[in-house]
Amino acid sequence: MVRKVFLLLFFYSLSFCEFFSFNLGEYEVLSVYEEGKCYDFIYAQKLNYGYDYNSLPYYEEFVFLLKDSAEVRLLSCDYEVKRGINLKEDLKEKELIQILYLGKKENKNLFKVIINPFFYDKENKILKIYKKIDYEIIPKKRSLPLSLDSLPKIRNFPNNELVKIEICSTGVYVITYDDLKKIYPQIDLLSPEYFTLYDANFNEVPIMVLGEEDGKFQKNDKIIFFGKEYFSLYTLNNCYWLSLFNFKKGKRIKKYLGNFSLKEALSCGKESLKVEYDNFCPARSGVLWVFQEFEKPEGIGYFKKILPLDFLSFPLTLEKLFLRFWLKEGDIKMYVYLNNILLDSLKGRGNPNFPQYADVFINKEYLLKSSNNQLVFELVGNNVMDLYFDYLSIKYKKELNYLGKPLFFSLETTGYVSVIVKNKSKEREFFIFDISSLAEPKIVENPYLFDSLIGFASFIFKKGDFYIVSKNNFRRPISMERKVLGKLLKKDFSYDYLIITPKALASSALLLKGYRQKTTNLKIGIALLEDIYDEYGGGLREISAIKDFLKDKKPKYCLFLGDCNYDYRGLIKKFSGVPTYEWGYDYEPGPYSDKAFCFDSYFADLDGQGSSPDIILTRLPIRNEEEMKIFLKKLSYYESRPFIYANKILLLLADDEYNGDTSKRDPIWRDHYGGCEQIAGLSSSYLLKKIYLFDYPFLKSKDKGKAKEDLIRTINDGIGLLCYFGHGSGEMLAHENIFSLKDIPLLENEGKYFFAFFGSCGVGRFDETEYECLAEELVRSKNGAIAVVAGSKATSTISNKYLAQILFSQIFSQTCSTFGEAFFKAWYIDKKYHFFGEPLTKIPFFPLKRNNLRTDETLFSGSIFKIRDTISQRNSQLMVLATLPKRKRIYNSWFGQISYDLAGEIFYKNYLLAKENKIIDSFFVPQIQNPDTNYLPDGITYLINPSALILLTLPLGYSVSSPPLFFKRKISNMESKVVFNLFADNQLLKETTEVTRDFLLKGEIYSQTGISFLNSSFACGFYLSPYKKFFDLLPYLSYYPNSFTNLKFSYPISLKTDTATLTFYLTDNLFKTYSKSYYLKVKEKERIKDFLFFKINENLYGFAFKSDEVLSVKIKIYTLSGRLIKELKTLAKIGDNLIYWDRKDSFSKEIAKGIYLIKVSYSFLEGKEESFIKKIVVD
Repeated sequence: MVRKVFLLLFFYSLSFCEFFSFNLGEYEVLSVYEEGKCYDFIYAQKLNYGYDYNSLPYYEEFVFLLKDSAEVRLLSCDYEVKRGINLKEDLKEKELIQILYLGKKENKNLFKVIINPFFYDKENKILKIYKKIDYEIIPKKRSLPLSLDSLPKIRNFPNNELVKIEICSTGVYVITYDDLKKIYPQIDLLSPEYFTLYDANFNEVPIMVLGEEDGKFQKNDKIIFFGKEYFSLYTLNNCYWLSLFNFKKGKRIKKYLGNFSLKEALSCGKESLKVEYDNFCPARSGVLWVFQEFEKPEGIGYFKKILPLDFLSFPLTLEKLFLRFWLKEGDIKMYVYLNNILLDSLKGRGNPNFPQYADVFINKEYLLKSSNNQLVFELVGNNVMDLYFDYLSIKYKKELNYLGKPLFFSLETTGYVSVIVKNKSKEREFFIFDISSLAEPKIVENPYLFDSLIGFASFIFKKGDFYIVSKNNFRRPISMERKVLGKLLKKDFSYDYLIITPKALASSALLLKGYRQKTTNLKIGIALLEDIYDEYGGGLREISAIKDFLKDKKPKYCLFLGDCNYDYRGLIKKFSGVPTYEWGYDYEPGPYSDKAFCFDSYFADLDGQGSSPDIILTRLPIRNEEEMKIFLKKLSYYESRPFIYANKILLLLADDEYNGDTSKRDPIWRDHYGGCEQIAGLSSSYLLKKIYLFDYPFLKSKDKGKAKEDLIRTINDGIGLLCYFGHGSGEMLAHENIFSLKDIPLLENEGKYFFAFFGSCGVGRFDETEYECLAEELVRSKNGAIAVVAGSKATSTISNKYLAQILFSQIFSQTCSTFGEAFFKAWYIDKKYHFFGEPLTKIPFFPLKRNNLRTDETLFSGSIFKIRDTISQRNSQLMVLATLPKRKRIYNSWFGQISYDLAGEIFYKNYLLAKENKIIDSFFVPQIQNPDTNYLPDGITYLINPSALILLTLPLGYSVSSPPLFFKRKISNMESKVVFNLFADNQLLKETTEVTRDFLLKGEIYSQTGISFLNSSFACGFYLSPYKKFFDLLPYLSYYPNSFTNLKFSYPISLKTDTATLTFYLTDNLFKTYSKSYYLKVKEKERIKDFLFFKINENLYGFAFKSDEVLSVKIKIYTLSGRLIKELKTLAKIGDNLIYWDRKDSFSKEIAKGIYLIKVSYSFLEGKEESFIKKIVVD
């Protein structure tokens, strides 16, 4: 940067205006690979790379000015534009030139000039590069750098640029010149006398700056401070803030001299120590973390646990001992020994339903051995005993020896005291801190050092605490980071919809914001979780900071982004996410206890504790950018798709009267089916499908397998809403395991995503420390649900029903436009419920329908049924759906008798193309195998007449239905006539056919009576030997528009063997089954042929080949020694293909001419990858 100074005259006042010129110099756009993806990266010498996730390289310069404020004026600039640049981040636009006032140095005003020569337009992939910039700096009167109102947390700071320092334990910490040089390359320009340290409450903390006497901070200079650990249920680390630019000099650690007397010196001191290990959480939620479990089985009269006291491996006198235990189960009788000396006994009764603790406190002196000290716990008695050891706190007196590690001790005396410490280490230079007042630590100067002795003197008022450390044993911070505070606290950071995300998921948050911003006029903002902690929690990872932030900003909508599994102490490594509010103590890891649970309504209730939420708050449990793309693909299709009949289907799912088998009766069984029936009574605009476990017999204990099959098939066929009442957990539904985490991959409802409510315990238990939960996985899956409402722990049947009634009444009445708003209106019923998904997800809108579709009045089985009507829309595509009559179910069990209606089965669905405004259609009504009245071992079912239904759905969801129709049986006078042809891709299958290993099985079917879509064996599908599984094709089968006789299907097949027999089955509506077998032989084909490497010109080469199918192709180029230098990827089409190579490696550097190896890999879809290796010559 070139600098010129001119003297200007402005209206009788003199002022220096300084002119500058910036020249960018050379830069490179490099390619980098991350998670298998290629991104561009900009590199230029002498530029800084930002600490923020969305910053581009920038230039910094420090200047001195006469005035204490200035502004920048751009004079001229030259730039160039590069297109096709793919940077990973969506980058903020900044000012081209910024100037910041840093403070005074040697009575001069220090400014930092920031030049941003790069600007990136992600949407159009355009990079603008400013190569030359001319500008001037005009001094002026300084204004306050920060608004005191908008930045209350840092109003005492002259600027908002700080260094965040994290520590994990109490001790003396050091920050070196090299540490700060990495963060501030221009640290040499700053005067250390203005360096100031603050704690998490922004109170100034005294420091010592070694080497500040010369007014410079240089090599070998250090900042030393006494840091304190921070105890919290939600964080393990404490935070400090270092300001390098202050108006006033920083606070320094005071020093004093003591009158040391060797003859009167004390050689013993006292120490208090708490030993606590958070090894596991018995309930896998809540705030009870413990050291270890003492579990004695029944029948064993004696049980012993040993706790080695390795940390007390030196002679000492134990003065006080405190132990805490949590009593879980049994009449507990325990003896506590120290080195075979009985200290105390503990008696109590454990109760697994009511967590309670018992303490052991001993106030007596015991002399300990120099090593091998141990506590022994003996459980005595024949009954079961179970308890948890939480922590140990001890106070002891010891001889003062410095063994190489920092030494902490206390002196419980008053007046002038001399202290002598034996130095048994090799260290010879020490710092002695008087920490009697932790807020004002002091240093004892000129200690007595002679041979192996360390001596000092001090005046003690009540109690003296001291800390001795050698110059080589300072602690180092866990992390140091350059931060800019004030982004969130500003008044203009105000949004209707806030996305709170950890920094690791910032790019995913930008994708979500980008999508949602296109569909709403709401103002959407992103807040990094780390920034919330910094600005509202002083850097501490305290959840209260999140609530304070929301209380300050008061958005209408908020979304917590990230994996919902959360360990509040950070002990278990999980994916990034936003923490929840944990409450209570519990032992029980299952879902049926509410002694400990989590609830996000704590954050949404701005003035309370979660009972009355004020904002619509949801969780989106994605864990990386790829999962966000999958979710946004689902969401985009869900909100923009044309209306499909699945939107109108409500699946009611109810548990039965048993808890796993007939020997375990469920006292709350009536609320399961009763809750579903109440929702059914509200849902006049929906078609109902019921799966009640009453209707499924036990195959064995905890197994109603047919219910699981029907549930998965119904979801795959398509539903709009799911409502479940019954028992459950985070891993499965019902004691009979009718759906579990393992079943989610079986869902194949792509494009037919549903909203689900689970009136059950623990289905939304996202804080589980070991497993994912169903609610998370259903939303995260590429199929599954678009949103889920579920409880995080035990819920009551009453609150389940009330919350569901309010929630679904909002959906059915269409008084809410989004699922998030519907949930919000019901949330106050039970704070343990959570919404998993995106809050603005639109509810499919159903206009009012009319119920006078003109059709025949009766459905006669085995006959043609006709529809003749007119509609207002012309030339529209409609969907027609026909159901059999409902059935009344009478069910008998140990409780007596109940009854409910079962929805009529859908036997026909097709699309019509209405000519003009006329609807003309006909279809065949199938023969029904079940009698009108069906007698079952546990009751009966019988047809309800009239209740059959014909429904026409027009674009945008407007529907026309018939009145309830009669159904009558009639002997058909039509003959069964079926013709079908199967194809492998476009090749007709014969009795023996050669096929490719991967092909698309297609079918063309003609059936005079149509195909049976009722639940019957072999309706449409095939067996493929040697597999025993029947492949059901009904979900893939569809009628041609305006025809009930012609059908088609497509299904991908990948053969694992070289030969196979495919047996195809088909059942028509007269229930006649047809079958035919085909013998298939795999013809091996060379997928890539005629592979050729050739030179096009001096800097361009080509790889040419032919492909018989669409393939994913990768070409990796290696040196002869095996070093990868470039990878090329493409999706090859059928026929000729050409891949270009510019003779450059992955870093865009041209490679030398010579011989190289290439590995060509290719695969079909996600099938097995094949490859071959060749040599190439680059000349």
